[in-house]
Amino acid sequence: MGDRLVAAYVKFGYFDDAQILFDEMPSKDLVSWNSLISGFSRRGDVGKCFNTFCRIKSEMGMAPNEVSLISTISACIDTGAVDAGNYIHGLAVKMGLLSEIKVVNALINMYGKFGYLELACQLFKAMPIPNLVSWNSVLGVHIQNGLTEEGIDVFKAMRRAGVESDQATMVCLLQGCGDFRCWETGVCYSWEMKNPDRIAWTAMLAGYAMHGYGRGAIELFDVMVKNGVEPDHVTFTHLLNAFSHSGFVKEGRKYFELMSCVYRVEPRLDHYSCMVDLLAKFISLTEKRTIIIRDSKRFHHFVAGSCSCGDYW
Repeated sequence: MGDRLVAAYVKFGYFDDAQILFDEMPSKDLVSWNSLISGFSRRGDVGKCFNTFCRIKSEMGMAPNEVSLISTISACIDTGAVDAGNYIHGLAVKMGLLSEIKVVNALINMYGKFGYLELACQLFKAMPIPNLVSWNSVLGVHIQNGLTEEGIDVFKAMRRAGVESDQATMVCLLQGCGDFRCWETGVCYSWEMKNPDRIAWTAMLAGYAMHGYGRGAIELFDVMVKNGVEPDHVTFTHLLNAFSHSGFVKEGRKYFELMSCVYRVEPRLDHYSCMVDLLAKFISLTEKRTIIIRDSKRFHHFVAGSCSCGDYW
């Protein structure tokens, strides 16, 4: 019963109450210790994670397991605690937990977030049989560190190894949409996905927006809706941004209205900013008129496609 209450307090964010209840429990098992570590990890309290981690052995005479390590690694990532992360890696080696694939995947992700790509790759290469999460982790750390070409190579190696990609793989590739080849590769393989979710569709739209493919963005949006995926405010931000980069004034107006009237998505500041960018820039440029638009801050004068105060261009 005590284990469940500790887990419940942690789940709902009552970390101090969880700590008090935990300390009052006459008998504790590894599940309750790990629940407490998980709570401190969610709060980003690396110190208490380590303190609880050490207490497992000193008070209970038992060794922490892979769940204990993964929660502590997560806290290290969230707080940027590089030294603590290195220490946990050393403990994993000492305890023989590098045979646990989930632990190695967590370490790959950690070193990637810290920018230690070589260490992340060494861990990956040492794995006897990396799983899909392992491949996605090493792909993701390359993309996150701006090494999109190398990320594509990882993706190709993954396919050669016979590992079938999932939506997380495609989203990783599409997040490199600033690099045209990486984005194009992601789009090509995204069409092979079964039932892509809204995150995957939106990631593809973001690439179309960045590269100014307004017509492609419309076609992709229509296919997404036909597949039963409901667009949200992020989807419309990227769609309107694609219109802005392509100069699609008519289409921008149409989908801005559809957003609230048909899809029940209330316009936010990002959407209005896209429309200001689209209407003012292209009308003032093509029709040689001065356009005056007020946003939440001030009036803006647009002449020949430029904003006089420089807030937009």
